[in-house]
Amino acid sequence: MRPGVARRVLGFLSRPQQVADPCPELTPRERDVLGLIAAGSPDSAVADRAEAVRGAWVTGGR
Repeated sequence: MRPGVARRVLGFLSRPQQVADPCPELTPRERDVLGLIAAGSPDSAVADRAEAVRGAWVTGGR
C-alpha cells in the first residue's frame, strides 16, 4: 500500500465514529443510571444516584 493511502486509512480509523442514538426512548435519568451500571458502579452507588432505596421497586408513570 502506498504511504499516502496508508495515512488516509489510518486517519479514518483513528477518528471516533459517530453513532446514531441506539436507544432514543431512554430519558436522561435512565441514561445516567445505565452509564453507572455499564461503568461497574456498585448497586448502592446506582441506587443513590437514582434516588431509590436499594432492593425496592420504584414505580413511575411507565
